[in-house]
Amino acid sequence: MQKRALQLHRWLLQHESRAFLAWALLHTLPVLLPAFFMSYDGPAHLYNSRLLVEWFGPDRSWLEGFIYLQHEPLPNWITYPFLALFGALGNYFCADKLLQLLYVMSMMYGFRYLVRSFSAETKLLSWLGGVLVYHHVTGMYNFSMSLPLLMLIMGYYERINGQFNVRNISSLLVLSILLYFSHLTGYLAAGLLCGLLWINQQWRAQDQKRFELPPALRSLGATFLFFLPSLAMAVSFFLKRSGSASSGFSTPLLLEKLGRMDALILFNTGLEFGILRWLYVIAALVLLASWPKVRYERLPLHPLALGMWAMLALYFFVPDASMGASFTSVRLQLFFISLALAWMASQSLPWKTELTAWSITLILSVALLWHYGKSWHGLSRDVAQWEAAGKQLPNRSRVLTLNYSTHWYHEHISNFLGLDKPLIMMYENYEATNDYFPFRFQPETLEHYRQLRPLLAWPPQPDAQSLQLAPSLVDVVVRWKYDSQNAEQQHAGLDSLLSQHYQPYYRSEQGHLELFKRKSYEH
Repeated sequence: MQKRALQLHRWLLQHESRAFLAWALLHTLPVLLPAFFMSYDGPAHLYNSRLLVEWFGPDRSWLEGFIYLQHEPLPNWITYPFLALFGALGNYFCADKLLQLLYVMSMMYGFRYLVRSFSAETKLLSWLGGVLVYHHVTGMYNFSMSLPLLMLIMGYYERINGQFNVRNISSLLVLSILLYFSHLTGYLAAGLLCGLLWINQQWRAQDQKRFELPPALRSLGATFLFFLPSLAMAVSFFLKRSGSASSGFSTPLLLEKLGRMDALILFNTGLEFGILRWLYVIAALVLLASWPKVRYERLPLHPLALGMWAMLALYFFVPDASMGASFTSVRLQLFFISLALAWMASQSLPWKTELTAWSITLILSVALLWHYGKSWHGLSRDVAQWEAAGKQLPNRSRVLTLNYSTHWYHEHISNFLGLDKPLIMMYENYEATNDYFPFRFQPETLEHYRQLRPLLAWPPQPDAQSLQLAPSLVDVVVRWKYDSQNAEQQHAGLDSLLSQHYQPYYRSEQGHLELFKRKSYEH
């Protein structure tokens, strides 16, 4: 048995590059197999990418009555040009899949690149990156793209080890700008982590008795130089929003955050809690196998370990929301677990420990792929209903959704209506109510959105004002009765609104989705 295991280990090391490619491609199946890919915020990103295309077309004058494009370098833009370009050339659902494929492969190889930057040997545990891939089911597309970019910057910075030239500075400058346009949290983390890498490089030079102050200062200056253009944009972003700091949020207590550490994999399901505990097993194996290094070679001062501790400290003390953007703790959790896994994967381990940890990694990743593959198969059928209904909408109509689903993936699912012709204006467009996305509602439309907000609640909670204003502001009402029991509790005022001012004209085959056109609406 031991002989066969050793043969397997040697074969894997010999063919690791091709085996890893197959492993990475396996992680694309949950994206490729369903007819439609579904994530939480994804429909909103796709719909606003469609608006970006139409903004530069003949319908711009109509759109300008409701939204406007923000002409400033916002740190949340990177996926919109991609989705807009490929959506305009073909189909927005296909563009979404292309983006997910790019993300999955970037994440797999970005983690591998980071690990191998700190250990030149081929490492089987670089396959651990597969556990992290599908955190983006939350739909945070821009933030998700920031993670492989962050790994690439860290790995590149470590590889050049202070030996800066024009090519290195230019490469890191481009990467830092791309990271800024991905997400501000990832960009700020990159600045902190590169600073820690610089300190660690000088520490190692001191240990090896080759530290010299002028090269150290030149390296620090080059680090500042490649961050300078993106830093200027970040400072401008913060200054313009200095008066819009988050309200209604506070830093959670230390004990409360300790109680939430099970959220490190982000999804809050029993399967993932079990997977998290198996990651603890891998960590224990690595620590036991590396214990002499922990004691005698100051392993906790490893650059990846320093970054891991820094992210953990920020997790406990940074507010859950900043500059109007929430989920800060979740993002820091992901940085922490990513760096922790990269640190574990970069250690030199006995072959038995490495093979055991690699086997556990395979089982965990396959379990996640199976779990999400099944989930997306069902969600794809839900998306198909919206895709079909979108073709029934009148062009240039104002649309409001009554969402009676309790499935958390369905909160923004109505934005799928706006991906095909005709062009519509969705009131349920959360991006247009925030100032860190490409489009914002015009002041008048934003006021209408606030007045209609009770109808857009999840589920709808109408009040007298929203019921009174709806007929003058809404051309088409969409009712999503995914949970029949929830829909049966429909407010009597909504029944009256629909019967007096609207007429049904479309119903999906499954009966979950209905369209109502305003009786006085002529188009």
